[in-house]
Amino acid sequence: METIKVPDLGGVDDVEVIEISVAEGESIREEQTLIVLESDKATMEVPSPVSGLVKSLLLKVGDKVSMGSPILTVLDNETSVDQAPQDQAAQEMMPSEAEVVNTENKKGSPEKTVERDVSLPTTTAPPKVDEAVVPAEQTASTIIEPEMETVVVPDLGGVDSAVVIEVLVERGQAVEVEQSLIVLESDKASMEVPSPFAGVVDVIRVSSGDSISQGDPILVLKKAASGRQAENTPKSGVVREASEQGRAVANHTVDPLRSEQFIAAPGEQNTAMPDILDEGDLAFHRERQARMVLDQQLQAAAQQKQQQAGRFYAGPSVRKLARQLGVDLAQVKASGPRSRVLKEDVHAYVKQRLAATAQPSASAIPEMPFIDFSRFGEVEAVALTRIEQLTANNMHRNWLNVPHVTQFDEADMTAIDNFRKDMKTEMEKRGQKLTPIVFLLKACASALREFPKFNSSLDQQCRHLVYKKYIHIGVAVDTPAGLMVPVIRDVDEKGLWELSSELRDLSLRAREGKLKPAEMQGGCFTISSLGAIGGQGFTPIVNAPEVAILGVSRAQIKPVWNGKEFVAQNSLPLSLSYDHRVINGGDAGRFFTFLLEEIADLRRMLL
Repeated sequence: METIKVPDLGGVDDVEVIEISVAEGESIREEQTLIVLESDKATMEVPSPVSGLVKSLLLKVGDKVSMGSPILTVLDNETSVDQAPQDQAAQEMMPSEAEVVNTENKKGSPEKTVERDVSLPTTTAPPKVDEAVVPAEQTASTIIEPEMETVVVPDLGGVDSAVVIEVLVERGQAVEVEQSLIVLESDKASMEVPSPFAGVVDVIRVSSGDSISQGDPILVLKKAASGRQAENTPKSGVVREASEQGRAVANHTVDPLRSEQFIAAPGEQNTAMPDILDEGDLAFHRERQARMVLDQQLQAAAQQKQQQAGRFYAGPSVRKLARQLGVDLAQVKASGPRSRVLKEDVHAYVKQRLAATAQPSASAIPEMPFIDFSRFGEVEAVALTRIEQLTANNMHRNWLNVPHVTQFDEADMTAIDNFRKDMKTEMEKRGQKLTPIVFLLKACASALREFPKFNSSLDQQCRHLVYKKYIHIGVAVDTPAGLMVPVIRDVDEKGLWELSSELRDLSLRAREGKLKPAEMQGGCFTISSLGAIGGQGFTPIVNAPEVAILGVSRAQIKPVWNGKEFVAQNSLPLSLSYDHRVINGGDAGRFFTFLLEEIADLRRMLL
């Protein structure tokens, strides 16, 4: 029996227990959450360092604990089985001592002595076999234990939760290291979760449509078996080693639910036949079955106790949201894995309560009326991808919360076009292209450094601006799954070739759905280019919490009066949308003028 205590809390003296995640009599595994603690500014889950059976809880919800405080006592797996009440019929069928089975070779060879070591669920030590009959050095038994490993969701790059859109393996399938197990989709990206080790899929904990977060179990893998010297309690399988005149015997794992298999020494006939089964073999199988039934009963009892107590599972971020909204999590219907309460469940509960009691507000946005289009002809309903749904919600939220203003102008791209023509040979040699977007990235970085208000964000209470000392620019990419905006970091510190390579890589992975969530976060400013299909202009929507976005349309050659004559100029229409709470017309005019000067004269980018 072992007492589990509160680990180091990082210097915090006293914290409150806000949830106990296990119950007495419950079977727990290593790294399973035992309790949830809450300090002044954070919550944390305390995992179990061992596997076993919870014997007694030493604290309750509301208690104040610190480092070293006892949490609970746990029995290891072997002790918990030995001390648990056994079925009377199973006890009567279990043998009380070790047996020695003598089998005679069918060819008339001398007798071979094979030791069967059967352990009982009792605290008394099993009797020893006479060493004169069975030499110890010739009868060493080996237990082969397949190691079970739970694969959990890795770090999602700051994303609270993601939806399982595809399960790539099935139960009983052998997987290799780095083989993809599931596909997740977050707000604007999808990612594959690889297996950290090889093995055989034993249990799958998730299914398509589940919303999961970091640390949630995905599946249980049965890793390659590892052997150790036999002890009193047989576990997954027993290997019989027969010896005759000091010869070695091949190891063989025995299925505990099938007939025993005896392995003859090299060169001899295998005598493993069903007719050699005796009461010892049957008792061994019955003991294994009794242990399995007992374990299932204990788990069922623990689950029933949990349900009767009205307990629930929820992560720290969900608990914080519930406190902010005044929601009792015990009343929320959980939809996550293992009955875990998700943020979506809390929001759904709040919406349900509001719909039941609240009256429509006069200032609320009126809903669009439902129209049955099938009355007018044949129709087809096609579901939006998750990314398209999230993009629609983000666009709507940004349009409602950000007062937009858009200014238009045209940039002179003549110098950039001439430079790109001069670099054609170099681009072919490198296998890279210097697209107009690369030059716009450098020009925007210079403008953001010159006008830091465009590189800021407004706090939710509209009381102060957060100025960013870094320049990360997002570039909108049109993909089959929807609009995605990968972010290029530290644009002001990179050259044209490096920006070209990074932009190409991010755009390619965005179209393939392989972007990581972290690669679409942290943007300060966005460029949305419609390229050759862009027309004469458009009004891009600000990607809040950013305060501005640059729209790029289709360039065309125009005659421009230079004071003496008309000259041909490659004009690029630009649209600058901005948050009018932060930026006024004068700020936007100065920013736009500086940006156009940077584009027209490449030398200014070097200043």
